[in-house]
Amino acid sequence: MKKVIIVCFVVLGTQWMAAQSKSQLKKEKAEREYVAMKAQIASGKFKFIGDRALPMGHRSISLTTNPNFVKINDGMADGYMPFFGRRYSGGGYGDGGAIEFKGEMKNYRVKNNDKKRRVVISFSAKGKSQTYDVSISTSGSGWASMTIKGSDSSTISYNGKVSELKEGDIN
Repeated sequence: MKKVIIVCFVVLGTQWMAAQSKSQLKKEKAEREYVAMKAQIASGKFKFIGDRALPMGHRSISLTTNPNFVKINDGMADGYMPFFGRRYSGGGYGDGGAIEFKGEMKNYRVKNNDKKRRVVISFSAKGKSQTYDVSISTSGSGWASMTIKGSDSSTISYNGKVSELKEGDIN
């Protein structure tokens, strides 16, 4: 009987140690991903590609068939995101159903939250007829949410992924 109890304790102890090491490996992987994401953002070269649009007061919309991007490259922002919301003024001639901006960023800020392993990037960019305030919050794994508030349009959010800006991505 004593042998059975000892064997049970050994088996349970081994299982517990394996679970602990698995948990530790998961934490270490998350920390490595977060450090790599911080370095990617600090380089000033990254892109956001949206997966879903979340207009205020409406259900989410898949962006898999809609081209979209926000590219950040050395102080410049280039963005084209589909817009599903309300414009408060008529807009300019040739304004399509998208948020478009290209040029120098204003008020560019990066905040690292080491406790939650999140990086928050914010900036302003000027489009043809309005100015956009952009905020991107990303995890170490690259999954991110982006909110864009236009000076003459409703706020819209997007879920997607932040990744490295490669040479072929630069216009």
